[in-house]
Amino acid sequence: MRLEEGLRAAIVTQGAVSTRVYAERLPQNVTYPAITISRAATSQGVLLDGVDTLTNVRIQVDVWAADATHKTIADSMRTLLNGHRGSLGGVAVQYCRFEGENDAGVFDGDWTANRVSMDYTFTLHE
Repeated sequence: MRLEEGLRAAIVTQGAVSTRVYAERLPQNVTYPAITISRAATSQGVLLDGVDTLTNVRIQVDVWAADATHKTIADSMRTLLNGHRGSLGGVAVQYCRFEGENDAGVFDGDWTANRVSMDYTFTLHE
């Protein structure tokens, strides 16, 4: 199972957005609140005897809402993920670190959405 699948399973289990957790982008006519997750970067180190088996994966988690609930849900995501060690939806995570967030709403014609965009770095064997 890929990290993104395990992350989705863990977020759905938490229940803040029901099953409205999507890969990379929101579907049309989405019901809020919702979350999108996307892989922003993947890196591996190199050891003297070959490639390191630990992988660092940076995941962007965007929390979307039509009202101010996006901040409360973002706080619950930080509680769930920051410092996490162990299974995450069936994926073995060595460590998860919160990297930062940006509160960036979207205002485009008739479409308005509140958004908190957060970055997390996961260390795991992938």
